[in-house]
Amino acid sequence: MVESFSDTQAYYNSLSSAFMQGIGPDVFVLPNSESSIFENQISVIDPNTISPNDFRLDFKPIFGNDLIVSDSEDSTIEYVK
Repeated sequence: MVESFSDTQAYYNSLSSAFMQGIGPDVFVLPNSESSIFENQISVIDPNTISPNDFRLDFKPIFGNDLIVSDSEDSTIEYVK
């Protein structure tokens, strides 16, 4: 299910409410510069589940590298976040 909102505040209010009820979405989008309570709701996906290289090839025109991060200790390991 995809849901859109009339403005950013309505989106943040909906996310907050869903997380507080324990029904937060599996996937949600935040601006790259986002620094908020939602940051601790973001996790990486095991590269064996979703290959960052495959993801990059399939979605580069849409997401580029916005959703791919390198491991903080080993920059050769990448994850989709």
